[in-house]
Amino acid sequence: MFDHFVSQLPIAAASHKIENRFHKNESSMIIACGSEAGTTMVFAKALLEVVITQGIKAHLIEMNAYESFPAMRHLLLLTSTHGVGGAPFNALKFIEKFRMIGTPQSIKYSVVGFGSKKYRTFCQYAETLSFLMKSTDRCTEWIPLTKVSDQSPKDFGLWYLQFSARLEGQLSLGFDYQ
Repeated sequence: MFDHFVSQLPIAAASHKIENRFHKNESSMIIACGSEAGTTMVFAKALLEVVITQGIKAHLIEMNAYESFPAMRHLLLLTSTHGVGGAPFNALKFIEKFRMIGTPQSIKYSVVGFGSKKYRTFCQYAETLSFLMKSTDRCTEWIPLTKVSDQSPKDFGLWYLQFSARLEGQLSLGFDYQ
């Protein structure tokens, strides 16, 4: 499955436009992406395709587009860090929106940060999001914060293996993702 995911990366890079197959109100998994230059979005788009092939109704958004999602059970936050520990342009409004809107139902979440260990503020925005989510009622950490340095397939692969194992475990328990 991971090989399939990695093979999707060049395809996803072809366009920055988000194309969702499922409506936001019917999707049990929301993938919210914060990406300044577009690289993190490549990972998010490829991830979207993989989860859809597993029969999960999933919807991809830029983080600034966060709103209440009535069918959401999982929220995956994939984000880079911009400048000195800040949010990328398309995630500047996420924290404020999430604090105002929250989530009407209990959800599980995972935060994946993208950056470079060369910088002192490596994945700082992802750490900020992880703290926000941990301190929010109705949000349970599904997979611990993962940091990906320099777009490392190995770093992302470690998160992906946990994600895949948890997903298959939940599917085998009869959770309805449709």
